[in-house]
Amino acid sequence: MVLKHFWVAPLTALCLLSSALAGSFQLSPTSIHVDLREQTGGLTVVRNTSDTTSVYRITVVLWTQPDGDVYLSTRDLVVNPLQFTLQPGAQQTIRVVVRNRPQVPEQAYKVIVEEVPAPKKDAGTQVLTKLRVTLPVLVRNQDVSPQLGWSVTRTGADLKLTASNTGNGRGLAQDIVAELGSDKLALNAANIIAGGKYAWVLKGWGEKLGDLKLSYKALGGQMQTEVLPLQ
Repeated sequence: MVLKHFWVAPLTALCLLSSALAGSFQLSPTSIHVDLREQTGGLTVVRNTSDTTSVYRITVVLWTQPDGDVYLSTRDLVVNPLQFTLQPGAQQTIRVVVRNRPQVPEQAYKVIVEEVPAPKKDAGTQVLTKLRVTLPVLVRNQDVSPQLGWSVTRTGADLKLTASNTGNGRGLAQDIVAELGSDKLALNAANIIAGGKYAWVLKGWGEKLGDLKLSYKALGGQMQTEVLPLQ
């Protein structure tokens, strides 16, 4: 089952933050890393930072990236609890346990934390989701490392910049700046999981000539540069 169309607030640079505030609740930490050589699961804490009582619902999905984020249903992880209610200022620990050992060096998942508001009187029995936040979960059974490669193609009036990760561990690109001639464009940060691809569209750059120059900060904080010839 494909679960692609979520409205979510992603925690993109998952190695750089220890907590994140999302609307009226806070997650800490903002990612879970499970090394099966040392442990079988991990945890995060949800805290209600609002002044009202709220209900939260938890879902776990398999995180894939054939050409951008696609979420699939999975039974590989066990999450507890799946739903809970928090008074203002209260907190709840969410525990994640690996049930099925991955067959790849590192497997990526996401835990989706949803704040569910009480249904309005005129909404019937419909349950409306107020906010969703995704929590990356990376499960590994050996040492891993990313290997990012970059390509650029023309798509009509635009350019499509693609990062592909042929390594066996998650990669990160942040503080990305693309330059072509006298034009410069800052791009959003992205995680590129093992075997995955992530693409950016450079609007209106499809008719430009020359080499696309790219700079970004990789996992670990090192600055990297690429020069991509345009055909």
